[in-house]
Amino acid sequence: MFNALCELYPDDAGLGLCLGYIQLLKGEFLPAIRRADKFLASGVDADEKRVGQMIRSRALWGIGRKKEARAITRRFIQTEKDFQ
Repeated sequence: MFNALCELYPDDAGLGLCLGYIQLLKGEFLPAIRRADKFLASGVDADEKRVGQMIRSRALWGIGRKKEARAITRRFIQTEKDFQ
């Protein structure tokens, strides 16, 4: 269903990110990274970016890029601390 919606609304970054999350859960890490990257490049605000960054981090971990995944997670945690 999300594939069809993404075809109908290719400029809707939120739909793409939802599909990216589904791909992450299915173990389709490279497509999930591409969806997260597209979402992050779409000009969303800082609060929304955190979701994309976490999906990207988990997908990077899934393909063995653990150092990069940890760096994203550290930035996420620091941002959360600064936000509080």
